[in-house]
Amino acid sequence: MSHRTVRTGGIVLLSATMALALAACKRADPEKLERGIRSKLEEKWPGSIAAVDCPDGIELKKGNNFSCTVTVKSGGTIQIDVTQQDDDGNVIWKPVASTVLLTEQVETGMQEKLSEQRGGIAVTVECGDAPFLGGSAGATVECTVSAPGEAPVAVTVTQDDVEGSFSWKFKGDAAGPATLGERLAAPDSPPANP
Repeated sequence: MSHRTVRTGGIVLLSATMALALAACKRADPEKLERGIRSKLEEKWPGSIAAVDCPDGIELKKGNNFSCTVTVKSGGTIQIDVTQQDDDGNVIWKPVASTVLLTEQVETGMQEKLSEQRGGIAVTVECGDAPFLGGSAGATVECTVSAPGEAPVAVTVTQDDVEGSFSWKFKGDAAGPATLGERLAAPDSPPANP
């Protein structure tokens, strides 16, 4: 079995500026902000957002900072930091922390490392259609690794932390003929550096 680690550098998302509706007592309208954040994220990843939660009772005041939490359908979260730009409810927000990994980053990172470790063998990694994987350290997802002329091999990808690191282990029958997984997981393969 093989254990490799790759650091993706975290999730790169969007940031946006928007106006919050004023309430009678100069409080931010969390529902309006939640809808705005969700709309922007859904533009990039349709159907992937389960919920957006912003705190109630935030006073409208220039420089105020607070956080909202986005829950993605894979079960992970993305922390959004919000800064009020003025006393009228105009804000700017940006993602600052995420417990999820972008599927595309995982697949690309694995393909590059596996191809490099095996002298340029073309490798394809598929982890499903969901835009996000994981959700917390220790979360796993099943992916498939394939190469021309070889039967696909199952691999378990594990999210190592909330900072973009993940590792993988091939599943295989060591008693059988040399499979793609055994070839790629050979002991002479150098470990991947985070």
